[in-house]
Amino acid sequence: MKTRTSDRIRSKNTAIFVKKERQDSFKSSQSLKRARPSNPVPDYIPSSKTDQIIPVEKIPSAEFPTYFAWASHNDISYHDFDRDEVIHIRRALLAWYDNNRRKLPWRGDPAPWIGSTAKKERKRKKNDVILSPNQKQIGSFFQPKSDSAQLKIKNDVKTDTSVSQDISDNEGNSLGVISSSTAITPYGTWVSEIMLQQTRVEAVIPYYVRWMKSFPTVQHLATASDEEVNSHWAGLGFYRRARMLQAGARTIISMFDGVLPNSVEKLLTIEGIGPYTAGAIASIAYGVVTPVLDGNVCRVLARLRGIANHIKSPILKDKLGWKLAEQIVCADGGYRPGDVNQALMELGATYCAPSGSGVDENDPLIRFYRSTRIGKDIASMLYQNGGKNRQLILKSLVDDVSKHKCTLCDPHGLVSVVYRIDEEIEKSKVSKPLTESDHQVAMIAGHAAFPIPPPKKAKKEEVLAVAAIRGKFKADNTERWLMIQRPSTGLLAKQWEFPSTCVWGSSTSNKTRKEEYNMSKDGLVALVDKKKRGALLTEFICQLENDCHEYRLSAVRRKDICGNKNPLEHIFSHVRHTMYVEKGELLIDCNNSFEWTASNGRNLRWMNTTDFDQVGITSGVKKILNLL
Repeated sequence: MKTRTSDRIRSKNTAIFVKKERQDSFKSSQSLKRARPSNPVPDYIPSSKTDQIIPVEKIPSAEFPTYFAWASHNDISYHDFDRDEVIHIRRALLAWYDNNRRKLPWRGDPAPWIGSTAKKERKRKKNDVILSPNQKQIGSFFQPKSDSAQLKIKNDVKTDTSVSQDISDNEGNSLGVISSSTAITPYGTWVSEIMLQQTRVEAVIPYYVRWMKSFPTVQHLATASDEEVNSHWAGLGFYRRARMLQAGARTIISMFDGVLPNSVEKLLTIEGIGPYTAGAIASIAYGVVTPVLDGNVCRVLARLRGIANHIKSPILKDKLGWKLAEQIVCADGGYRPGDVNQALMELGATYCAPSGSGVDENDPLIRFYRSTRIGKDIASMLYQNGGKNRQLILKSLVDDVSKHKCTLCDPHGLVSVVYRIDEEIEKSKVSKPLTESDHQVAMIAGHAAFPIPPPKKAKKEEVLAVAAIRGKFKADNTERWLMIQRPSTGLLAKQWEFPSTCVWGSSTSNKTRKEEYNMSKDGLVALVDKKKRGALLTEFICQLENDCHEYRLSAVRRKDICGNKNPLEHIFSHVRHTMYVEKGELLIDCNNSFEWTASNGRNLRWMNTTDFDQVGITSGVKKILNLL
């Protein structure tokens, strides 16, 4: 999309304004993802003293009270809840949660666990703001998932919730027969909250069910082997969470007699339990009146209180956001704190998700969002007199909000919100003057502008050469793949994978990258020569042979099965692996051990499919196996 220029502004009594292209196109979809404009200067500059600007002071503030209170605030107290308002918010949340919450195993609900909290999705109107294609629509949180994404439950007796059921995971693997209902326990709450970190609810359910069947108590988890724990976590991602769960279980055994403590302070002494998890366990399992704050709750708070900041901002997620969440959970006598916290998280994952509109009739807080009222006020001001002075008013609004000094809002946050609302309304091609449906478009635009997007960090890029070596053992006529265990710390610690070596990484300076390698079209990944990849991989494999050289791994002839144009990709939260796979076979006629430790200290093992199930393999390994 081309950079937008200002409309030509003509008037009988005024001069023609000089048009100037914006340095940053706020009209592009990419601009809406930025935390703030890189240069919040509008696209019009008065050309002489005769040029007119419509000052904000001339706009009647009584007509737009929400906007003017928001634009002029300079203290964090503006964002505090009013006593009566927060009581109404709390009661609305609980009423909605009681009637519409999702049915989940860690909440003590009987199966089936993927339920609906909304009867139907709001029908999108023609003029609705179109949000990012990566954002889910509200209905997707409540409609049954596809067979590959949902829990498959075989239940012959639909009316009896006490029967046992045969349950399968996301890939159709049987989890066995378990009771259809579970009790709410501190341990179960802890496990579920750790699993749910940065992971979708529908993905967690089968893992939780299988975990609780194998490790029903803290004692079972504390005494399990590393491989047992890894096998139950494999595919869920962020494997450090599993290690911390087990370390925490052992601490609970040694320090708290096997029982999770009921105070936030003591819970924080356990490995892997931070303020959020401690608050969740204390409030949900023990009824302690204490808040929780995660990304979903931060989003709800930002929209309720007009906080122009991103949800990863330290002052919001680590400090003042807790104060606001505490105002909600402690209001109205503080009863049912666990349900209030879960209602806030549930709302942030559904109707107040990034794609939430703020005008859905099923949203329990539809009457309380400042975000929608700010959007409506800004649109009403911009399109006075049919929008003839929109550019002038926009500049005046930007100048006005740029003076604010609230420490909870980002320094450029209010400017970002104003621009984003204007851009979304313009993109929707509203009527002039605005109709009732246009006002709803403006409210949706205001809701989408809060919170502002966090600054994006570029992912680390690594190019890997991978050796998939299949051993054919004459002694027992079996075939096994050679696997190597990762180090005990760092990414995918102690997980098993195919032998691989990094042949290029983005940590190399840009100058060196461009001088030594051709780069991909997007300029992010080096196109490492096939011969160089093979040589570096052979050098790495030589280090894996044991001292007796019983397995001549370096002599295996390997064939590149990806080519230069078809590598595999596997994306983590902070790094992307581009993998070139070389396949080889080794005929083994001796009766040596299937396991050994290489001269570089790495553990190796020849594995078959049964071994894969026992140790648990990662999604990246599964991609390679599918290729093979």
